[in-house]
Amino acid sequence: MYKDDIIISVVMVTYNHEEYLKQAIESILMQQVNFNYEIVIGEDCSPDNSRRILREFENRYPGKFNIVYRNKNIGPTKNLYDLFTKCNGKYVAILEGDDYWTDFNKLKMQVDFMEGQSEYSGTCHIVSIIDKYNEVVGNIPTREFINRNRLSEIENIDRYIEYIYEETGQGIHVQSLVFKNIFSSNDDSEKIKKLLTTTNYVSDIQTIALILRYGKIKFIDKNMGRYRRIIKEGNTSYSSQGAMTSYLETINSWKLIDEYYELKFHGEINNVIFKYKAIYIFKLLRNKDFKNIKFIFECDTIEDKIKFFVYISSFIIKKIQKKLKIKLKESWLSK
Repeated sequence: MYKDDIIISVVMVTYNHEEYLKQAIESILMQQVNFNYEIVIGEDCSPDNSRRILREFENRYPGKFNIVYRNKNIGPTKNLYDLFTKCNGKYVAILEGDDYWTDFNKLKMQVDFMEGQSEYSGTCHIVSIIDKYNEVVGNIPTREFINRNRLSEIENIDRYIEYIYEETGQGIHVQSLVFKNIFSSNDDSEKIKKLLTTTNYVSDIQTIALILRYGKIKFIDKNMGRYRRIIKEGNTSYSSQGAMTSYLETINSWKLIDEYYELKFHGEINNVIFKYKAIYIFKLLRNKDFKNIKFIFECDTIEDKIKFFVYISSFIIKKIQKKLKIKLKESWLSK
């Protein structure tokens, strides 16, 4: 049960984030709020100097941090779920140890909206993607996606599946979320635990699918964070995994969501899975990784196999048509 005097718990999983950890924590401490909050961190037995950095913050801000120093590495999904169960706040926010927030009023803005809005279970906002040089290389969600969908809120899981199918991404970044503490007292705890901990890497889509079970998510059209998309050996981030690992994680994530929602959206979720499979086929072909293609053609039922072959045929035809039109246009322009 959450404590009345703590309004929000900011959850942070960290492993090998020594280079970025200080900036991440300082972006929390800079928040201008008129309520109490706690910072709950799971340090997953990093071999770098992350622990030293965390202990320095603990000493400087007594009572502000609740840090779990793992004796052995348990992986990001189990780390995150365990932290969720330790949250004392009415609301929960997530920030990974290599990301950071950019707006001083982020938490207050999102908490102010949530107060008195019983039909909403969470809020989110735009996050910029940055590379290893701290250069912005994109946004989640994209401006094109926001304008095309007139995005103001995500009403339910059905609508979220539609967004994902169109965008082929998470649509919302997990570090932009502030949501109701649904972990403090929940009869569904075992089902939630399975949904969030079965995959090896933290997946935004499972967390968002879970939040939507309890209400709508309000979209705030403001950029208030930075997400580092850096491929780094030994890093637990999703972007650091290889193409095949990413593929398997994505497919497994959607299968877990399908199971959590008791197959009520099986057809719609299968369409999303088929689209991911089609995209990965092209990635594997481009990388001449022919040995892994057979895994993509695996389906649970004969009916799904037929549907997938129909889908992939249609997908390939559309890709060819698109490419031919571009070539014809370029040829016409050159005359």
